[in-house]
Amino acid sequence: MRGKLLLWFMLFSFSGTVLAYEAPGYGTKYFMPVEEVITPHIKWLKPSVQEPIKVLFLGYRLNGGFREIVEISQRMDIKYDVFASDTAYTYLQPHYAIPKGITTELYDTILKEKLSGNYDVIVSGIGWNTLPLWAKYELLKKIKEGTNFLYYQASSQDTDEYLNRATTKPISVDLQFVFPYKGLPAFEKYKSFDEFINTIFSGYSFGNGKIFILKNYVGGGAMQMLCPVKTKTGMETDYSDYDYYLAFIIKCIQYAAGKQPECKIKGADYVKADYGKELNIEFNVDSQKEKNINYNFVIRKKSGEQVITGEKNVKINTGRNTIVLNCGNLPAGLYYADIWLKEKDKIIDFGSCLLDIVSEQNIDTIEMKTSLKKEENINGKIILKPPEGNLSLKIEHRDNFNRLLQQQTLPVNNKEIIFTLPPSHYLTVINHLEVQLIKDGKTIAEKKQKFLISNIEPKNDFRTILWCAPITTAYTSYHLYNIFYKAGIDTIYPLFADIITMANLDFIGICDSATPFFSDRKSPRDPSDHVRLPCLSDPETLKKLEDALNKDIDKVKEFSVSEFTMGDELHFALGNNELCFSPHCQKKFQDFLGSEYKTIQNLNKEYNSNYASFSDVKPITFQQAMQNSDLIPLWVDYRRCMEDVWAGTYKYAADIIKKKIPYARVGYEGTDAEINTFRATDFYKMMNAINLNGCYTRPFIDHAIKDFAQPGSLLSFGWSGGYDFCRNSKLFNYYFEWRNLFKGANCAFLWTGFPGQNLSITASDFSFYDFFKINLAQLNEIKNGIGKIFMESKREDDQTAILYSASSVHMATLSPRFPTMQQVLDSLITAMEDTHRQFKIISYKQLEEGILGSGNFKFLYLPFTQSLSQKEATEIIEFVRNGGTLIADLRPGVCDEHGKPYNKGILDEVFGISQNTKNRAGAEKANITISAPGFPKKIPATTIDSTLGLAAGQAKGYAENVPVMVVNSYGKGQAILLNFTMKEYASVKGELEKGKLEINAENAMILKKFFDDMWTFAGNKKCISVSPDNIPGLKIYRYKSGNNIYLGILQEVDESIADKEFKAELVLPQKGYVYDTREGKFLGYTNKINTTFCPIKPRVYSLLPYKVNGINLTVPVTVSQGETFSYSAEILASSSPGFHVFHVVLFSPSGEEVKYYSKNMSTINGKIQDKIFLALNETKGTWKIKITDVATGIFEEKTFNIK
Repeated sequence: MRGKLLLWFMLFSFSGTVLAYEAPGYGTKYFMPVEEVITPHIKWLKPSVQEPIKVLFLGYRLNGGFREIVEISQRMDIKYDVFASDTAYTYLQPHYAIPKGITTELYDTILKEKLSGNYDVIVSGIGWNTLPLWAKYELLKKIKEGTNFLYYQASSQDTDEYLNRATTKPISVDLQFVFPYKGLPAFEKYKSFDEFINTIFSGYSFGNGKIFILKNYVGGGAMQMLCPVKTKTGMETDYSDYDYYLAFIIKCIQYAAGKQPECKIKGADYVKADYGKELNIEFNVDSQKEKNINYNFVIRKKSGEQVITGEKNVKINTGRNTIVLNCGNLPAGLYYADIWLKEKDKIIDFGSCLLDIVSEQNIDTIEMKTSLKKEENINGKIILKPPEGNLSLKIEHRDNFNRLLQQQTLPVNNKEIIFTLPPSHYLTVINHLEVQLIKDGKTIAEKKQKFLISNIEPKNDFRTILWCAPITTAYTSYHLYNIFYKAGIDTIYPLFADIITMANLDFIGICDSATPFFSDRKSPRDPSDHVRLPCLSDPETLKKLEDALNKDIDKVKEFSVSEFTMGDELHFALGNNELCFSPHCQKKFQDFLGSEYKTIQNLNKEYNSNYASFSDVKPITFQQAMQNSDLIPLWVDYRRCMEDVWAGTYKYAADIIKKKIPYARVGYEGTDAEINTFRATDFYKMMNAINLNGCYTRPFIDHAIKDFAQPGSLLSFGWSGGYDFCRNSKLFNYYFEWRNLFKGANCAFLWTGFPGQNLSITASDFSFYDFFKINLAQLNEIKNGIGKIFMESKREDDQTAILYSASSVHMATLSPRFPTMQQVLDSLITAMEDTHRQFKIISYKQLEEGILGSGNFKFLYLPFTQSLSQKEATEIIEFVRNGGTLIADLRPGVCDEHGKPYNKGILDEVFGISQNTKNRAGAEKANITISAPGFPKKIPATTIDSTLGLAAGQAKGYAENVPVMVVNSYGKGQAILLNFTMKEYASVKGELEKGKLEINAENAMILKKFFDDMWTFAGNKKCISVSPDNIPGLKIYRYKSGNNIYLGILQEVDESIADKEFKAELVLPQKGYVYDTREGKFLGYTNKINTTFCPIKPRVYSLLPYKVNGINLTVPVTVSQGETFSYSAEILASSSPGFHVFHVVLFSPSGEEVKYYSKNMSTINGKIQDKIFLALNETKGTWKIKITDVATGIFEEKTFNIK
């Protein structure tokens, strides 16, 4: 009886006698490949006239180990089962993210079960010593009983005494077949087939079975458990070689299984011939009996393109027969000649040889720049040998979609031919120049040259960015990136290989040479050590950083890479280490003070000190500041200076990169997920230094990053992908990407794509796990235009500003009895969202510069804003005096921006209160009673400032005799001081990517009602009301473009109600024409939406001031290949249309979407005019264009002909 452990992993369905196992979140794909993903392949032995060979593969799961099993199955008729260790050399690899219950004992159980089956052959791509001792015994026992074993031995050391004993009886190996080994990089060194096969393949008898060993080549790497590895760059590689490596493996499996064909192909494996002579290739067929068969043949270039195909029926006799393939007159170059013997369309045998066609007249070299700007001419020189006779050159320029962009024919009148092609309309970074040497109308030689376009910028649309470091040694790695591209992934991060660009994916580069500068290298660190390693103020460090950045940029800039991060999960300091007190940082601080105070007298007045010069000022520690309040301004100023250093280093890096790539985006991801004094992140300063941020989601930080971001920044708020919280959640993958979009993201970061890895979205066989398919469907829907609507609209702020005060972060650190600033801000933002109030985060700097007036704000909230400069206070006072409403929670304006207490709170008069500005220890937890009508009477115990006193203000409640919710009129406006925060409402639990917002269920309803009532009391009424008002976790995000309004609505709830439905009515601010954008439905002219919410179905509504009646689409009837396809589209509406996004799709005559022509186009007046530059080899026939108005779902489609 199996133990309880297996209950998690067993799917009680059977295939024969083999159980299927599941891993939590991953399903059966964790243990067994499926054949969802089909890659280009040659069907060498599929379908076969013989019964499928029964194979047990001993493979590995990590590093894409399953893929080669699928690749073999695509090409060969087999019925297979698989046991997978974790890697080729590790049975079970320790990892923090191993699914629950995955143990060595489980692997043992699975392997025992697999070994009990009946097979023709067992094929192993894992190391012999990866197997446990008991498994070696069982395997050798099975071989001895008669099951043959084929094993790739990566090293002669991968053996032991047991395998050595089993391989003491070598046998003669009669493995003969036609194979083009001379064309394959791993085998080309061998002088004869016999030398090749005897070196690579050996056999031994063991009892009733045989052991066959593949050896003496470098194989068994990631994604390829049997085949030789790829040794060249992607752009240099002939990917067709992989088909021929697999042909060899298939022959070995067939031989090891004892399944030899009754008709065998034999003949030369290498044929060399001169151009101009009729080429006939002879193959011998040895048959055991007379029969009628047909044979197929294909001649293909070494690069894989077919040039000749043929088929013929023949009768063969017993014994030797000869088949002659007429190959015509091929241009000079290398080719593969493949032949299949078939009986009723089933394959008997196959073989291939290498053709080497040579010509005295040939193309020697193509000399040209291999990297161009898109506006440059394509200039070059073609050198011939020798240029005699009636010769011409045909030059073709193709892009990486094989679109023929331009062509040119030049006469040959000397050895060197100069050519120039104009710039083209580039869709791909990689381009191909193909040159044919033509004599008397026939091509005698060909040569290709790849070149790059270095300044193609990423599209201005929502993008999906996947972390997936490339495996450059695997042929199948290129296919993996093609799979990503076809699935809708746009960009790969973080490490580069040219196969990424070959798959037409964008790339974000991690500056890995520079990354060490952006983390403190001392860990663990002595608390008394305050010098950061490296010091970011050290000129020598900065010079090294510059050199590192230039090195990283130069690796990739020719591939149109223009986005860079300094790394992942970076930090100025770990934990609460106080950095940096180096001499260089002290000098930086002294310069900072000189800029801040201008004179030493001003500094001494602020610090109550008597320094003779700025150079005398030295930094102090947090503990010193806590012990002596006179030192607080010095400590706060030092923290502010370190924020300058941290942000300034990113600005320095960005400036270096932009010298080479002016439009570059530079930043980081997964970094600064805390509001923490010691991390040295001032979010306003940082977002003015960087324009790329893939942060881990946090309630306040998400909004601050968006509101502080420079125009054109690349932003995402949280990572998804293969994390536990993605895999094991019924809800997460349905709603998260929508929340990311509604918060203002223009991209999504995903971890990770590496197949089979723990936490990956991709199974070892290259298919996507089911949980990620849900996520991917959401992303692709967003990318079909909804994302662009939100990207190009403005999030409404309800005329409400929330102040971010970096100095107040430090003052909160100095006030440990009060809530932390992270607690204050995260709970505040969550309460704002849950009560459906929108807002804008503003910074201390923006406040000083007058944003309250220029931004048309009516409400300002000060969250635990103890520090306010005189300028900030002046702006606030003027704002309230002129009619604004000011709200604060705790201790507003008790000190200046340096942390020095004011004699009297600088806003005390505005609030009608008196505060003890010097007492930072007045925090007490107390129950709160509210007397104002309509409010909850009792609020759960929370932290108040017990030192608060009343002046002109009126208290609407008390906490044990301490006033709360103090209301005061001031000028034309009003001020409200809560004297407590929303900290008890919600908080974030977990670190980094695992940080999760949790609502305090015990307090949530009361606090939410209070907060809602408070804003209503203040005059900030909700623009949209929902009935009933208790729908769990409902969040409404409202955007506007012109007079058009867009609503994004979702629920963040517990998993238990992920698919529960909630009927509701939304009341809108005014009547309009309402559309359900995701469903493409018109809901009427109304100010009410009656709907059903469900957590797994976020909603998008478009509210327009006019009705869309249709789209007027104008296209030409006919257009020729190579011409411009011009079209226009116009919204037909009841009145003048405004902002719209059109989703444009072209379909080829076969009915397939042509992805590279699809796009989203925005317009401010409902009209677009566009051009698509067709290729010279565009498919002829009837095409279709479909244009959808994304907001309404209304579409129009028309056909046109390409001739």
